[in-house]
Amino acid sequence: MESKPNEQITYAGLMLVAFVTPFGVAAGTGGYPQAASYYTTGNSSFVIVSAPLDFQSPDQVELNAFFGRVNDLFETYGLGKDQLAHILAVSRPTVYSWLDKQPKRVSDKHMDRVMCLQQVLNDFIPAHLRVYLGGFLRHKLNLESSKLMDNLSEKELAIEVVKSSLVSVEFGLEGMLRSAKLSSALADKAPYT
Repeated sequence: MESKPNEQITYAGLMLVAFVTPFGVAAGTGGYPQAASYYTTGNSSFVIVSAPLDFQSPDQVELNAFFGRVNDLFETYGLGKDQLAHILAVSRPTVYSWLDKQPKRVSDKHMDRVMCLQQVLNDFIPAHLRVYLGGFLRHKLNLESSKLMDNLSEKELAIEVVKSSLVSVEFGLEGMLRSAKLSSALADKAPYT
């Protein structure tokens, strides 16, 4: 490494210097140390390292996990913003703000409900069918679809009731998968001339 004696790396005004022996490793303060410069003075060497600037408080980590779960429900399960708002008993603007990672109107009740909902859906909907859930719930005339939407929208999420609804919904999701495959196959065929 090149020695640059005038270069200093600071993290919020704090310089961290870690002394190293030939067998030692530079260590940081709770983050991932990044070696910046290497100096040698006689028989000892030292490395200046800086902690990453993206340190997050435990509350921020919890909020980011919440936003990730909401985004997962939106993208992985194909749920629309209106469906998420209905299921989570919040307004559509609230769902928009959560998808934009704005901590407005986030409560412990919302965090618990989203975590519980995601866990139940992950446990009972096979990965290859998850993307079809939003489309399935849009079929309001389908009895199973409307029953599941009602169960997901209850004020208190009754996990056992939702689980029993999800078992009967899997057949409908399989049908949507077959329909998507058929549509794709038909779109690839050349029309008769």
